[in-house]
Amino acid sequence: MMKKTLLTVMLTTGLLVQAEVHYAPFPYETDTVLTAWLIKHYKDPEALFAGIPKSKQSKIPSERQINTGVSPYRRSARFTAFETARRILGATGTCIEKLTPLSRVLEKAAWRKQQYPEFVSFELRLHNSLPDSPEPNDLRKAFEIIENYCGKKDGS
Repeated sequence: MMKKTLLTVMLTTGLLVQAEVHYAPFPYETDTVLTAWLIKHYKDPEALFAGIPKSKQSKIPSERQINTGVSPYRRSARFTAFETARRILGATGTCIEKLTPLSRVLEKAAWRKQQYPEFVSFELRLHNSLPDSPEPNDLRKAFEIIENYCGKKDGS
């Protein structure tokens, strides 16, 4: 009995250590979801994501935050969070090239998005796929929207 309990603890601990949880302000914004997708696709395939209220952000290590003032993956006056993450992670490919102008228009030039019906449609589909609560690993449907937008299930 003791060995079985110990083995269960070790397996559970091993699984939790492998998957980092990244936190983002909830409700999610398009730029934040695109950045989470980059992390999942280019850095940590096992990553989990959870929404947090702004009041709890200071309790989360900055390297585990997405699109906050202290996060390495944050927007600035010149770049979207997606573009910052793209640079940090060295993300390249056809999908990245397709998502970059979309993220810039939706994040930095929202007044122009009506000129890009494809971007508006993407944003609507993405937001309709987002969860109503900030539970961990709740962005799978959103990631499928991104991959379908890119035209390939693997997102490359």
